[in-house]
Amino acid sequence: MSAEQLLTHRLETEGTPSEQVERCIQQIEATHDRINAVVQRNFDEARQLADKYTKNLEKNGPKGHSALYGMPCTIKDNIQVEGFPFTAGLVSRKDTIAQTNASVVTRMREAGMIPLGLTNVPEALLWYDTDNKLYGRTYNPWDLNRSPGGSSGGESSVIAAGGSPIGMGGDIGGSIRNPANFCGIVGHKPSPGLIPETGTWGAKAEYTTLKNYKVPGPLGRSVAEVRALMEITSGPDGIDQNTQQQFKVTENIPWNEITVYWYETNKIIDPDGTVCDAIFDSLEILARRGCRVERWQPVDIERTFDLYVAALKDAGSFSYVERLGDGRPVSLLNAWKQTLLNQSQHILPGVALATYEAILERFPKDRRSDIDKLKGLQYIYDRKLGKNGLLISPSWPHVAPRIGTDVYKQFFGFTYCALYNILEMPATVVPVRQNEDGLPIGVQIAGAKLNDALTLQAAECIEQEVGRFYSPLYNAGLT
Repeated sequence: MSAEQLLTHRLETEGTPSEQVERCIQQIEATHDRINAVVQRNFDEARQLADKYTKNLEKNGPKGHSALYGMPCTIKDNIQVEGFPFTAGLVSRKDTIAQTNASVVTRMREAGMIPLGLTNVPEALLWYDTDNKLYGRTYNPWDLNRSPGGSSGGESSVIAAGGSPIGMGGDIGGSIRNPANFCGIVGHKPSPGLIPETGTWGAKAEYTTLKNYKVPGPLGRSVAEVRALMEITSGPDGIDQNTQQQFKVTENIPWNEITVYWYETNKIIDPDGTVCDAIFDSLEILARRGCRVERWQPVDIERTFDLYVAALKDAGSFSYVERLGDGRPVSLLNAWKQTLLNQSQHILPGVALATYEAILERFPKDRRSDIDKLKGLQYIYDRKLGKNGLLISPSWPHVAPRIGTDVYKQFFGFTYCALYNILEMPATVVPVRQNEDGLPIGVQIAGAKLNDALTLQAAECIEQEVGRFYSPLYNAGLT
């Protein structure tokens, strides 16, 4: 669809911007006590903007506006929104107020999008479940005993609960894709160099290899709107030196020219049968369209964790003890004492991960061979996939884990997503089916670097076949 067609369709199906905003506010208020996803609210301005955009559309119609004009949205709380707390889930940042908008927020506002508020994150973005000592825990609207994922867990939760149709998150090891998968929505990790990090917590202007692995990106209820948000927010901003490319919507590649490769396990943590079934469902859908389907078990995939650690260390990755201290190393001894006394400002996973990192640092390892191996793998994947190749795999080996021990037991599940961060590949997660308990299961569709349009094309094809997924809380405020 063109921008005008997409906007027209949304207005016809969802109502005016004022109606959309009111419905979202109603949902946020009705579900907040259960999911705790939106931690800062912008309702007054949202209503004012919605009224303004509604009147403009009534007077002038949709022509000339962006596809997302008048659309409510939410923003992850590591991204600056002027006038609001900018905390990254850290107690020490509770009084830090953003003085400007991040580049992505500026672009969203300029396109006519309406921010409803900021969404919760795990402390310092260091965990794949969403919890911190400042705002508390966020829950999955499909099952309140399960994790919504992380670090974009607040985004995934509110979108799945119907409180926002779309939002902006970020991804360094699955932080967009795993929450999308756990909550039955669409999530896209862009290729590096497309969306500027300017105005996100810890971001610097100069070029770094680490920023090729750590990218902002969209989550939403539909592929078309996620694609539109990619188009709106991408391109150089004159500050972030890593961002030099512009995402453009392209003509679909003919299905009979596309090869879809797939694998079901990375041999680190095996998927269960329902996840494999979701992969087979997606392959069947794409095969019916005319795609060639071929199984391919990528070389050295069982070494993903080692390669991921090596890549981040080589790129000058942040120290966990410094992240917990907002740039100043925390005392791990004091952190553990306070944790055991239940007086800590830090969540247990953050302290544990910082400790694990500190132990690794005491036994340094020569990782040059891993970096050489990674460069070779980047070449292999690029050559294998080319312009017309896709790679389908799990995003996570199981449905959303139960809060508690299940989250810890499944730690290495993040490696399915992390691989594509260090290979600098785009990847889209789209829901495909539900298990016997009604929980959503998605697949991950990856492509060669800068081939984001193709992964989104395949995700939209699957979405058209299976439809959208609606959590039990989706209409909580309307009943």
